[in-house]
Amino acid sequence: MSISGAFANARSGLALNARAAELVGSNIANALTPNHARQEIVATSLSTGGVGIDKIARASDPVAMATRLSTQAEASEATTMLEGHQQIADLAGSDDGSTGLAASINQLGISISQAAIGNQDQSALQSVVFAAQDVVANFNDMATGLRALRDSSDASIADRVDSLNAGLQAIDALNVEIVSANARLQDTAALEEQREAYVLEISEHLPVSVVSRQNGQIALFSTHGAMLLDGAPATFGFAASGVVGDGASINDGTVSGLTLNDLPVDEGATGLLAGGGLAADFAMRDEVVPQAQNALDELAGVVLQRLESADDTLNAGQGGLISDGPADYDPASAQGLAARMSVNPALDGSVASLAMVRDGFGSGENGNVLNALTAALTRQDSDLSATGDVSSRDLIGHISQMATGLNQIAFRAEQSNAEVSARALSAETAHAQSVGVDSDQQLQLLLEIENAYAANARVVATADAMMQKLLEL
Repeated sequence: MSISGAFANARSGLALNARAAELVGSNIANALTPNHARQEIVATSLSTGGVGIDKIARASDPVAMATRLSTQAEASEATTMLEGHQQIADLAGSDDGSTGLAASINQLGISISQAAIGNQDQSALQSVVFAAQDVVANFNDMATGLRALRDSSDASIADRVDSLNAGLQAIDALNVEIVSANARLQDTAALEEQREAYVLEISEHLPVSVVSRQNGQIALFSTHGAMLLDGAPATFGFAASGVVGDGASINDGTVSGLTLNDLPVDEGATGLLAGGGLAADFAMRDEVVPQAQNALDELAGVVLQRLESADDTLNAGQGGLISDGPADYDPASAQGLAARMSVNPALDGSVASLAMVRDGFGSGENGNVLNALTAALTRQDSDLSATGDVSSRDLIGHISQMATGLNQIAFRAEQSNAEVSARALSAETAHAQSVGVDSDQQLQLLLEIENAYAANARVVATADAMMQKLLEL
């Protein structure tokens, strides 16, 4: 080898060592940066001798990444479902009857019993009115809370759709930049890291699979087969409702469904976009919350019917202590009843109106209805047989059963979320360990780079000394 060749080889080695040291420094600096993957030099032998940098490679582990994307979507779905179920359970109150609907019904029964003992006591009758108002307030509040939860789920779907569209467009733009950078032999690691961040964001909304394409590009598909990005990004469509009315559904067009490239797509458990936070929001809006609303309206109807059955003075269509406006319970108008129900408007605070609590709200023959009201509340009856619940319970029993069921569902959702979140964290940790920065390993690599740099510098120094000898001849 000529002296000039030795110089060239050593200089190429020094250049590679310097770039390698720079990358190690960058890796260590970003050791705690979320989702940062270490960068490594891919060296290549030059045809003219020496060494060159083929490319700067970003560490990757497709298997670990696929597991992370899948479990992250599952965790997002489980968390969304838990938050919804927990809100519903909180609205219903505790399953032991100490708070919420059951507690207010229990207090109404106590107030009626006390008023029956001293039925001329105006304060006792007023206590019945206050207790009835508390029952109504609890039903109204839960109905309002369920409506708000459904509205929130609808708004969340719109936000997720915007995020999906923006993410797919960003990945498509980064694909173009990466192809261009590769053509110019430029480093693409930073662009790839940005692209991966968008992929991870999309996997919060739905489970995705990443497929490598030519020139560093990627394609994205949902794990159930929907094409999201392959040459061009797909476009999701959704129209937020703002306020979702009682009984609104996709079937009658009163709320929006999801479209993919202007075609309707099933986001349900068996659809192309199943799994992830997007499907969970649809499930909350279109299944879970409407079911809770229907159950609440049915219970509100039971309350009205039981109180009406105790008042023999009522005329046809006339409401009792708690009514649907001034009217009685109408099965045809059951939807939204829990939000509409109120204490009978005839209770205007006057002494005469208080007497109606004792004597009845109708124009029939007056009589003391307080004992009948107590009997109506405590009567064992299968009021909900039309919904498939044939068990006979008193009114508190029916309401406690609903609260218990909702709390049990929330508890199971919490258990599921804990399990799925643990798997997601494990997958994230495994992926980070596979592609992330190990500071000790990087410091060891830095020592190796230092030795290589010193060796190349020694070659340069030796070659320089040889040249000096030649010049002295």
